[in-house]
Amino acid sequence: MIDNSNKNSDRNEIIELIKLFHNDYIYRHTNYWSVVYKSMISILGLLSLPYFIYNKVNYQILTLFPFVSFILCFFSLILLESEAARMDLSKTKMNDLLNTLSNNYPENQLNETTFVSRILKIKITKKILLLYLFLIIISVVEFVLILTDKFF
Repeated sequence: MIDNSNKNSDRNEIIELIKLFHNDYIYRHTNYWSVVYKSMISILGLLSLPYFIYNKVNYQILTLFPFVSFILCFFSLILLESEAARMDLSKTKMNDLLNTLSNNYPENQLNETTFVSRILKIKITKKILLLYLFLIIISVVEFVLILTDKFF
């Protein structure tokens, strides 16, 4: 009787840990996409602004926009890479706990698709990081074009 109670207690602890890691993953995922949207709008705005004001200001001021967008791209890239690593860690820990649960308690297996369905979408993060590298290249090219007076 005590052994069965102990077994249920261990199982409940594992389920609570799985829920905690799942909530952590959801938080990281939401934060990741929030940073992507906000920084992408800011970067594209900074990169396109010189095209609207190029004849109203001198080129020293125009050089600030691609420079700031480069800095923003760089820091966003670092932030998103670390957030993707944290999401991957949460996914790994959660999958390890799910495997432990299904191996140790075969009579009550969890439906893994409820936890894992969103986690499989993590592969898109590498494409987002490549997009930020492309934006860094665009900001450097725009910076050079402004400095060499070939912007317009």
